[in-house]
Amino acid sequence: MLSAVRTNVDAIKSELGQLLKNTWASRIQEIEQSMLKAKLDRNINIAAEGGSQDHNSAIEKEYVQKMDALNKQLAEQQKEKRKKEESVTKIMV
Repeated sequence: MLSAVRTNVDAIKSELGQLLKNTWASRIQEIEQSMLKAKLDRNINIAAEGGSQDHNSAIEKEYVQKMDALNKQLAEQQKEKRKKEESVTKIMV
């Protein structure tokens, strides 16, 4: 009976670990996709404007701001992911 309980606890711990990994992986992937979209949008906007220096500067400034924000989000998610993985590891031991 006790071994069955231990087996169930181990299975639950494993499933919890996988769930957390998948959750963080999808959040990180969403941010990375947003970064790619920002790059694509910048290139499209610059090409559409035909090279106006003022407009290109504005597009570049907006792009840099957006990328800075996304990089911060990505760093925060990765940091949070590491903390949660450490917590799960402690629980699983």
